[in-house]
Amino acid sequence: MQLADKGTLLLVDDEPGILNILGKILEGVAGKIDTAAEGAQALEKLKTGQYDAVLCDINMPVLNGLDLLAKVRAMHMQTPFVFLTGYGDKEKMREAMRLGASDFLDKPFDPYAVIDVVRIVLELGQKIRTIEKEIETCYTSESIPEDMKNRLRKIKQAILLMRPSIDVYKK
Repeated sequence: MQLADKGTLLLVDDEPGILNILGKILEGVAGKIDTAAEGAQALEKLKTGQYDAVLCDINMPVLNGLDLLAKVRAMHMQTPFVFLTGYGDKEKMREAMRLGASDFLDKPFDPYAVIDVVRIVLELGQKIRTIEKEIETCYTSESIPEDMKNRLRKIKQAILLMRPSIDVYKK
């Protein structure tokens, strides 16, 4: 599936310099880039906007990246998350994977790795949004319970979530 739109990306980091650098690196990769200086601001943006992917720092004050991802998943949003971290904390990485993180990038980061990963998750996020729209269009009947619609979404999204890892390892 080739998508014409490059997708919408949300960058989340409490360091303005990192947001600025990432914005410059990714300006040709994403169709639109939005930023948030901390997790609570990102959560509000995710509630009101439509993002195909999130590139997020794990360690932030107030609402850290893991708590942000947990809240997003609790709202049944399957937006792909990639975490940036300067700390090699394996327990946090395991927790992020349990919550459905798509990938991790270490700080300092390789700009080419950031570009490659963000391209993959933006495409994945666009596919997930397409599935969401398809489900809402196809399953608008009152005779289909909402929990069944949610189960169908999760099945289709699980299938899509497997594809990027398969494509990456073919190289």
